[in-house]
Amino acid sequence: MVDRQLTLPGEIVKKSNALARAKWSPKSVWEPRMVALVASMVRQDDADFQEYRFPVSTLCDEQELSGKRYKDIKAAVENVMKAYVMIEEGKNYVAYSIFSKCGYENGVMVAAFHPDLKPHFLGLQKQFTRYSLMEFLVLPSTYSQRVFEVLRSWDDKPEVTIHLLIFMKWWVRLLLCGRSTPTFAVRFLRRPTRT
Repeated sequence: MVDRQLTLPGEIVKKSNALARAKWSPKSVWEPRMVALVASMVRQDDADFQEYRFPVSTLCDEQELSGKRYKDIKAAVENVMKAYVMIEEGKNYVAYSIFSKCGYENGVMVAAFHPDLKPHFLGLQKQFTRYSLMEFLVLPSTYSQRVFEVLRSWDDKPEVTIHLLIFMKWWVRLLLCGRSTPTFAVRFLRRPTRT
């Protein structure tokens, strides 16, 4: 019998498995937190994206809000507007912009998902990732955020079997979040496997 982990009460983030496993290189924890906050506001019966608003204090504790933190959040807005996610399937791939709009107005963050992402957030019936927003917001690094999302994207499977070499390649790419691979890792990943 498979034990299921219960999610914490509160807002739920829901997105397609393909998007949860997509390549993305966030520069800080703030960009994925913004995306998760906006994703948690998308309702199951929504036919279209809206302009979503949330207090900047939901990104971090009120005590942490300072001049430096506001600069970090401004940099995150600039980064997320330049960022894209890459969904690969075999030799095929598609890159999507994340937001069509993202900004700050008098203590409130304003964001709108890019319309091309509709199939990855709206009307999801199968093959989607679902997790508690609160669980995600407390993750301390971009690496823990990526690992969390990818592992949650496999929640619907009682067991996942991955070849060790494939796992190692995936793990290095995940840790690097799409950044260039260091030469020691390239040498390791190109070693022939023995059967």
